[in-house]
Amino acid sequence: MIRKYAKPGQRILDVGVGLGRVLSGFPELERYGVDISFDYLEEARKRGINVCYALVEELPYTAEYFDLVVCADVLEHVLDLTLACRNILAVLKKGGHLIIRVPYRENLAPYLLPSCPYKYVHLRNFDEHSLRLLLERIF
Repeated sequence: MIRKYAKPGQRILDVGVGLGRVLSGFPELERYGVDISFDYLEEARKRGINVCYALVEELPYTAEYFDLVVCADVLEHVLDLTLACRNILAVLKKGGHLIIRVPYRENLAPYLLPSCPYKYVHLRNFDEHSLRLLLERIF
């Protein structure tokens, strides 16, 4: 999807950049990433990505700064989905492209088990209708 929509020199933000794997294949773009793991951010920085520590609910960028925003495997974790979406869309230029990936109709029951090893569990699931309602009707 990035290859389809990105043009050399454009600014791209990866919300939940992790190790920077997604953006590492696009050196022709001005690459930015946010995450809540200092260790991940250090690795992404080594890949030439401009990174900062931030929650999606507190993005530190000016309005309409990015041509593309990627948000893969993040929205299912956020506490305030409305605020997260509002902030993502605020930093995206008018006519820009938003690429989102979320779990599809995931069973959340395993995250309630005492044996669940994850600190940051999935808090919600999605389907195509819930995403379309959120992004097309609310925003």
